[in-house]
Amino acid sequence: MGESGKTPKSRKAGEPAERRKGFSVYAARAAKREKPEVLRASPARMGESGKTPRSRKAGLPAERRKGFRVYAARAAKREKPEVLRACPADKEKNMAKNFPVFLDISKRKINVYGAGRIASRRVETLLAFAPFLTVFALEASEQIRRAAADGRLVFQEKAYEPGSIPLDTWMVLAATDDSSVNEEIYRECREKGILVNVCSNREHCDFQFPGIASRGDLVIGINAGGSAHRLARAWTDRIRKEVEEDGYDNQAEKASHNGES
Repeated sequence: MGESGKTPKSRKAGEPAERRKGFSVYAARAAKREKPEVLRASPARMGESGKTPRSRKAGLPAERRKGFRVYAARAAKREKPEVLRACPADKEKNMAKNFPVFLDISKRKINVYGAGRIASRRVETLLAFAPFLTVFALEASEQIRRAAADGRLVFQEKAYEPGSIPLDTWMVLAATDDSSVNEEIYRECREKGILVNVCSNREHCDFQFPGIASRGDLVIGINAGGSAHRLARAWTDRIRKEVEEDGYDNQAEKASHNGES
């Protein structure tokens, strides 16, 4: 009992109904009314703050997700798409290889810009296939000057000028010693729809220059993807020696007679 000598109000709820003087029927019914069950997380599953973690709310029934939007619950459960990444070995397998094509360029107009070591080597290879060859450079190697003196090509002693490439040019080799000039040549060829090979940037090549081994009508082109130059040169020398020196022995003619070609 309290200091006043009366039974506390909380005790009246447990006495028989007829003894509850001054205690309304409404209060008695309210005392007997069951409270809704509240789901509480155990201390082990509660955070340091004593509250149920936000991640736990997504697992509760929808009607108990107070303040937790349904959209957030779905987003939390949404699986992320699997990302497929190719390993280096797969990249090498999936890289497109260059298809070798043998074209008749005997009547095609070809311009070469530059007359250094790389340009001279490619010009020497082209001369066996392209008689309409023009070389533009302020200085030229002895090899190119000699070919020009023999009438095998046209040498113009001047540098590249933007916008100067003729529209009827079929192919251009950008082989100057200045990579920025080569890039200007590349852009002009792109605008005019001209095939171009840039010696200083293999990403800006419409085609790759092959190693050549030939004898008579037999022509073999060797290419190693544009990056393994030593490999391409080694095989070019090996095949060239086989074709031109050791093992040719009129094999093409023999194969033709035997119905193998």
